[in-house]
Amino acid sequence: MARFTDYVLGEKPHPGTMASALLAGLAMAMVVAMRADEWDWQAVLLMLLAADIGAGLVSNATEATRARWRARTGPGARIGFLVVHLTLYPAALFLLARGDLALFGFLATVLAAKIIAFAAGKHDQPA
Repeated sequence: MARFTDYVLGEKPHPGTMASALLAGLAMAMVVAMRADEWDWQAVLLMLLAADIGAGLVSNATEATRARWRARTGPGARIGFLVVHLTLYPAALFLLARGDLALFGFLATVLAAKIIAFAAGKHDQPA
């Protein structure tokens, strides 16, 4: 069974990729933290989603992640990824942003980039 990091960053990610994904996730979480009016479970959940979006943008743009998706997942998993990221994520971001349209717009834009990086990958072709 693959480790979680294999699933997210590929089997042998470059240390720079790992560091970049971590920094992108932290930066996105910090954007949410700086705009938070109050600290409650919704703010924390939005920070976690933002961190996932930032780190995912970096990892989805790497060949290691694309190779992992080519080698170990079928089309159902890829469709599932797209469905979740095109439906549940935007809805959660909108609800958790609590009317902060600038924050929602920023997070939705980065989410769109993450989805495009994933969808643009050549998942069905051998490495």
